[in-house]
Amino acid sequence: MAIHDHRAHGTARPATPDRYARPVDTPPELTPTQKRLLDQLRRDADPLVFDEEFVDDLVARAEAVADEASRRLGGERLVVSKNFLTQVLGCEAKHLLPDTFEWTPANARGFVSHKAIELGAHWQGEPVPELLVDEALACDIPCIVHDYTANSRDVARPVVRYLPRELWALETDELRTRVEWALADSGNAFRAYWAPHRAAVFGDLADGEVRARARQAMTDLLQVP
Repeated sequence: MAIHDHRAHGTARPATPDRYARPVDTPPELTPTQKRLLDQLRRDADPLVFDEEFVDDLVARAEAVADEASRRLGGERLVVSKNFLTQVLGCEAKHLLPDTFEWTPANARGFVSHKAIELGAHWQGEPVPELLVDEALACDIPCIVHDYTANSRDVARPVVRYLPRELWALETDELRTRVEWALADSGNAFRAYWAPHRAAVFGDLADGEVRARARQAMTDLLQVP
């Protein structure tokens, strides 16, 4: 078998420097803002202390904006999310176009997974499902509780009496209906319903004490000292 060596024919092309090439060990130039942020992220155990006048000015401006927004809304509820702000600041004209979003199994899974990761990242202790539900509801995150299996139904609901019936699903069709309701209008319909119940059950603060309150409620229910 003959082996052809292509190097034996033609003229070798001289190597030319790539004007776009950059050594891999040369870091890119950072803007002053990027450098300041990088320095803050790399800070040691010492706390980052801001100037008092800067903090006071920031708080005053935030309160002024909140007061003006409250006056314009006239009591109407407005939920502002990171995605909402990104759309407004990115392209206001596109943001004002009709919302064509529709829930699908895929984006519903993504929504649930994102919230689970968000809670799991900041959770202290073992992430027991019922406690995660309590903490999510305390933070105004829509939740529907599944309370049925192939052999039983309506087992937990009579015990966990501080959650209203509308948050429970006792069969497959009801679960589907409840989930559609909870996710409608980005969860705003659920939050409007849940607001008075949330205040009665958890108070006005999501302070990480839901576990203690739930335990006390169960203790009172079972009359355990």
